[in-house]
Amino acid sequence: MADKNLRLQLKLNPEEYMKDRVSFKIKVYTSLGDRHRWLYYSTSIISIVCAATVPVLIKSTGYLVHATVLSLVVTILVSLEKLFLFRQHWRNYDSIDSYLRREQLYFQTRAGDYKGKGDEDAFDLFVKRIEEGIKSEREETIEMRTREVTK
Repeated sequence: MADKNLRLQLKLNPEEYMKDRVSFKIKVYTSLGDRHRWLYYSTSIISIVCAATVPVLIKSTGYLVHATVLSLVVTILVSLEKLFLFRQHWRNYDSIDSYLRREQLYFQTRAGDYKGKGDEDAFDLFVKRIEEGIKSEREETIEMRTREVTK
């Protein structure tokens, strides 16, 4: 009897899985994607403005120190982008977010690979695809974070 109760507790219903796993992950990936997009655009825009200002300051009398400081800022920002890969993380998070939303919609409307499947078969396929997508994103992120920075 205890084994049967344990087995029943391990099985999630589609509503719980959708709320506790899928919707939660969509929110997390959306937030991470937004944060990395903001970091990418911020560092890029500041770098562009500073880099464009340096030649003007060099030509102007008495602004050599300012030009040097701005050159240093550009170097630091470009290095941070190269180290933390804001753009690549943004693309990864946006991609998995879109994938989870698409799978959620297909499952809920029984479209795509879910068409013609019974509730249990469709849910099993849904869980499999969601978990594979999350696993794939994690592997890509770990690979990206541990890849050696090249010049």
